[in-house]
Amino acid sequence: MCRIYQKIFSTFRGRMLITLFFLSISPLLLILYFAITGSKHMLYTTRQQIEKAMLHYITYLHQENLDKQAARINEQLNSLEKQIRMISTTASFLLTEPSGYSHYELKLTKEKEGYYWEEIEGDVSNVGVSAINKLTPEIRQRLILSKALEPVFKKVVQQNAHVAAIYYISPQSYWRIYPKMNVRQEINNGYLSPNIDLTKKDFFSLAAHSPNNEPVWTDTYVDLTHRKEMFSLSTPIRDRNGNFIGIIGIDITISQAVEHLLKFKFQEPSAYAVLISKNHRFIAYQPKAKDDLSFLSSHLQTIIGAQKPISWNINDKDKIILCSIIPNTNWSLISVIPKEEIIDSIKQITLQKLTDYKKSFSFQFISLLCFVAIILIISSIAIWKHFTNPIKELLEGISSVSAGNFRTKMAKPSLHEFKVLHSSFNNMAKKLDDLISNYEALHLQLEEKVAERTAQLTKVNESLKQTNERLKQLEQTRREIFENIAHDLKTPITLVLGYIEAIQDGIAGKEKNEEYLKRIEKHLHSINHLVKGIYELNHIEAQTNVFQFEQIDANSFFAYIQDVYKNYPNIHISIQNDLPFVKMDTKYMERAMFNLIDNALKYSDAHSPVEILVKNTEQSIVIVIRDFGWGIPEKDLPYIFDRFYRVDKARNSHKPGNGLGLTIVKEIVHAHGGKIDVVSKLGEGTTFTIYLPIC
Repeated sequence: MCRIYQKIFSTFRGRMLITLFFLSISPLLLILYFAITGSKHMLYTTRQQIEKAMLHYITYLHQENLDKQAARINEQLNSLEKQIRMISTTASFLLTEPSGYSHYELKLTKEKEGYYWEEIEGDVSNVGVSAINKLTPEIRQRLILSKALEPVFKKVVQQNAHVAAIYYISPQSYWRIYPKMNVRQEINNGYLSPNIDLTKKDFFSLAAHSPNNEPVWTDTYVDLTHRKEMFSLSTPIRDRNGNFIGIIGIDITISQAVEHLLKFKFQEPSAYAVLISKNHRFIAYQPKAKDDLSFLSSHLQTIIGAQKPISWNINDKDKIILCSIIPNTNWSLISVIPKEEIIDSIKQITLQKLTDYKKSFSFQFISLLCFVAIILIISSIAIWKHFTNPIKELLEGISSVSAGNFRTKMAKPSLHEFKVLHSSFNNMAKKLDDLISNYEALHLQLEEKVAERTAQLTKVNESLKQTNERLKQLEQTRREIFENIAHDLKTPITLVLGYIEAIQDGIAGKEKNEEYLKRIEKHLHSINHLVKGIYELNHIEAQTNVFQFEQIDANSFFAYIQDVYKNYPNIHISIQNDLPFVKMDTKYMERAMFNLIDNALKYSDAHSPVEILVKNTEQSIVIVIRDFGWGIPEKDLPYIFDRFYRVDKARNSHKPGNGLGLTIVKEIVHAHGGKIDVVSKLGEGTTFTIYLPIC
């Protein structure tokens, strides 16, 4: 061995070779040491920074998602409040309306305990009466009237899957509920008491004393029936005089709240959400929260008051607690997410890549040593330069990832030894980017779901607004009709009573009795004319089997009109020849023509002419009725077709009429698919023009 050593290294070339070998390998060994040490430290620091940045970013995404879920819940609760306000307004009207449900027969069963209930089949509501009260006719009547609430009740339950039941309760502890309740079974099973006083329950007392009659939410409580834990929304009902006549209530069970209000899921397996009332009591919680409830209960005030994410050790696990307030009810939506589960996937990827890097780098470096052992010092310097460039690119890539740019791509190195390292780094960056993309996709999906639900609630709210406006319009129309009828009946009835009293008391004398009787007959005819007008207008507006349309020869029809008025020298009728057939109800069209002609005669001087022109165009038959009478003021023209409207009542008080004639004319013309126009000027006369479509 010594002879071989002496033979090889006794020459200058041999000694130079060994010298160059050691000179070449020494810098590489130093580079290897510093590269491995620096890379380990840099990758460890980078991993910590990435985990910290990811934790902050994902926490932000969770908080944003929690705020949107709270907004979604707020919209659902706000929608329920709007619906229950509308139902309260409807109930106030229906429960005081004497007509009620005329076709509804209430059959009550009295049990031995003294309570009453309605045993009925089908998807309907039913009623019950507590044994603490006697069943009076007034209570029975109110229960019958409450049947009108059933369609509204049914609509609320069908549109809101989280609603368990909706009901009306009176101050005398009788009720109507939908879906129907088997009262006998609930009492026999020990849930409901036959002598229950519902007015002492929170859902009743809170609504009865609600400021400004606003809907109120209860805390969770054990239900009076088999449905166990729940919470309720209730609102008072008051009649037109402001008297309290009961409440409308909506029940939501805890299971329904979890299923529909807390139905969202987390990416983390052990994460969960809880819903807290404004009194810091649990309303609902997801099943995974059960083990942490005692801890959360003792720290609720701190969690809700923090208004930012809190990191806490709960049951030996670090967890992040987020909170969002639901504005409408001042409830709190809290989510609890294990910190370890958020960064677990990131940590696994990072640790795996570090391990692969160590193995790959060790293998590559051994190969590098074998290659470098046979080259000279100049080659060693060149190799050192090429070696430092990939390290620099790697450090820049790591810094870019640490800054949050997970889409960083490192250029393919020229040295084979660093290809695996760069490939591993690019794969790690890609997987980190995929993980962030998944979280962002989930975030976008949740936004779309919230937007979809918000659009549905907006449609429901718009429907409720339209329904409420229609109820207001119907109520206003009813009042105006009653006021006008009362006004038009008051004067003739008062005069008739006066004449009758004068005849009975003998004040006028026998010679005037016949005159008074004629006046009585005149006013009774006026009343009869008003009633007939109202009856006819009602049927025309309803358009239910009123009009009998048929194809009519227009020439024959208007010739008949001309014949009716042939003895009126001041009425001039001009009819165009060869008028087409038209689809009409002759009885009602005659009524419209007679009304307009009678008005022209009534509001003109005795011998003032009335001109009637009938002609046809390509699309319609045109009927023009013109008088040269007193005319209509311009300010009254927009209202002359309104029911009970009379122009200048003081000036025309001696003219008989009730303000229904032109209204009937308009409804008849519209029923025929036509239109009517009017032009008038004071002192010059009035022109009515009717356009009837040609078949």
